[in-house]
Amino acid sequence: LANAAIVPLVAQYISIGDERSSMVFTSAVLLLFYFAQAITAKIMMSAVKKLTAKSLIVCAHLVLPLRCAILATIIQWWDNKYALCATQLLDGVGAGIYDTMIPIVVGRITEGTGRFGFTYGFIVTCWRMGHGLSYLLGE
Repeated sequence: LANAAIVPLVAQYISIGDERSSMVFTSAVLLLFYFAQAITAKIMMSAVKKLTAKSLIVCAHLVLPLRCAILATIIQWWDNKYALCATQLLDGVGAGIYDTMIPIVVGRITEGTGRFGFTYGFIVTCWRMGHGLSYLLGE
């Protein structure tokens, strides 16, 4: 639930003590995230044909806790703003996998029922509500 709150927390942590560069690093965090997400989504187009949906979703579930562990390690022992920004590449990888796999999995589940639009809309609504709650609980 608290995964979505990591990006603003990283941006806030980076800006401690150096308000002049906080906007630059916040922008870098977001740019790295979206860059990795776009590249991952492109790679997923061929990975979906070769690998199972289950293995790809498990991969996405493993990438996000790995990112949080790396973040905690960097903050604890190696306080480097550039390394903190780089961890957001893993967040982009996880998001790219999720964004590609959710419509595919919903399509497989609802195949032949005519309920793809409703089911996908419901799942994305729940996902975004969790996203919003994550910000609330993470701060």
